[in-house]
Amino acid sequence: GGEVFPHEQQRVAGRAWSKVGNGQGTAQWGLMVGSIFESLLRDLLLEGWANEAAELQQVMERRVHRWLSMPFPYGSEFAWDNTGHEEIATWLLAYGHDAQAAQTADAVSAYTSLSPHWAYCGSAR
Repeated sequence: GGEVFPHEQQRVAGRAWSKVGNGQGTAQWGLMVGSIFESLLRDLLLEGWANEAAELQQVMERRVHRWLSMPFPYGSEFAWDNTGHEEIATWLLAYGHDAQAAQTADAVSAYTSLSPHWAYCGSAR
């Protein structure tokens, strides 16, 4: 058990790739668990899916460009949480924008209590 066969890898990669276009209309926000797209890009390159990797890279470069044009580039797809900040920081770091990635982390730290308690953290889950 537990073995992954080459045809299964192709099927899984194809399914993951088919999801990349979802959410492109929300390019100004980070998406919950959106950092997976960086892993997908790496895997597409490793598997030799050059066209798909190039398209994903173009999508992410456009999104990073959008985030860099905003004074506060660390919004989430939902107004009440910070789940999208992870993706924004991931891609900013991947493209060498360390200061902006730190700004994104600082935005979360600014309203997150040092006490790990739901009553103090409010909507910052």
